[in-house]
Amino acid sequence: MVGLCNPHQNRPLICKLYPFLPKVDNKGGILDFFSATFFDLFYDKSSHPCTLVAQHEDEVKARLKNSLEPLLKDPLYIFAFRACELLAVYLKNSLKKEFGSYLINKINDENHAKFWQKAEMLLLLRKAWRNQEFYNEICDIHDEIAQIWGEFLPFK
Repeated sequence: MVGLCNPHQNRPLICKLYPFLPKVDNKGGILDFFSATFFDLFYDKSSHPCTLVAQHEDEVKARLKNSLEPLLKDPLYIFAFRACELLAVYLKNSLKKEFGSYLINKINDENHAKFWQKAEMLLLLRKAWRNQEFYNEICDIHDEIAQIWGEFLPFK
């Protein structure tokens, strides 16, 4: 399972993690995984266009568990992964509220274009998470991590 970047070792972090990000606790323990890109959130395993998800999920997750270990000793990465997870939850909930599901294969074919249009607008305008509830939750995540690791952001 090697990507097309050349030289391969110089690819960006997201490519090293793709197709999953870790769902972590505040101490950096891996609880599970979720889709590494917003657009991958909209596919379940059976309809996912990426063969790494559709055919090699367990192998990829096992490899990621080992390679993520050094990152998960840094509260900034823990916060980043928790923040990404929260963003994904808000995006999925916004789409589910309007379409009854956030999975494209569960949406009627005639609504696919409308679904993609709505997803893009939610992302571009940050509408899914531009609210007080999200702000409170992201601040709580920061505070919980800082309680364990000490302050880790240069601003607050």
